[in-house]
Amino acid sequence: MFSDNLVIADAAAANKTFAKISQSGQESRRIDNSSTTQEPRLLTIRHQIIVVKGITYDRHNLVFNKIRVGSDGFLHTTSISTVMQESRDSAAASDILDLVAFSKNFLATSGVVTSLRLGES
Repeated sequence: MFSDNLVIADAAAANKTFAKISQSGQESRRIDNSSTTQEPRLLTIRHQIIVVKGITYDRHNLVFNKIRVGSDGFLHTTSISTVMQESRDSAAASDILDLVAFSKNFLATSGVVTSLRLGES
């Protein structure tokens, strides 16, 4: 179980504390204490067990959202989501760590986020 307060560094390497605001079943929500309720920065963590063609998978979803009032007066949401899905089969159990490393390293590579934002693939 994660701590109620999670400290996570932002792009400027400034630590932000995400405090738990709700827990319901296999989902928890946290808010960055330095954001506001009008323009929150949120973290949602969800867990599911799914079965596809008789194979059981554990699915874990991590979502960061920033909600902001735009210059047009409407609420605008920016988000990033990471989904980990792994088979419970023992032969596949070791694969997730490499896949997580690939994802982290890819996103940390210079220029990748800009390229993604430009629609490059």
